[in-house]
Amino acid sequence: MLEGLALLAAPVRDAVLRTIGAPRPIVPGIDLSFDNPPARYGFSRDVVTFQGKELGGTVSCAASREALDDHFGADGLGQDGRVEAFLKNRSRIEEIARAKSLLTRRRPRFRPGQDIRRR
Repeated sequence: MLEGLALLAAPVRDAVLRTIGAPRPIVPGIDLSFDNPPARYGFSRDVVTFQGKELGGTVSCAASREALDDHFGADGLGQDGRVEAFLKNRSRIEEIARAKSLLTRRRPRFRPGQDIRRR
């Protein structure tokens, strides 16, 4: 049965999981992965966007300006500087997005203080 959940479209799969009260990690292969896709600044939302893959589909992810400023040294930098801060810290940001994707049914977007823990 669990293998069948991996074959469902994401909204349907997540509705089933919500209905039965099961966490996302029970679905085989649900782990979000990244293969170094380009990062872009999203002007309308003031975020750096990037994509991951999960169960053969694309997952849109975003890192907020505040998270980049507060935790990754982008404070006072412009849009290009925030993209550079993202690229410099990409592996840590992707790690956070991966962990968040297992905990939530929404697109991984992280904000300061809420999702990022200092190491």
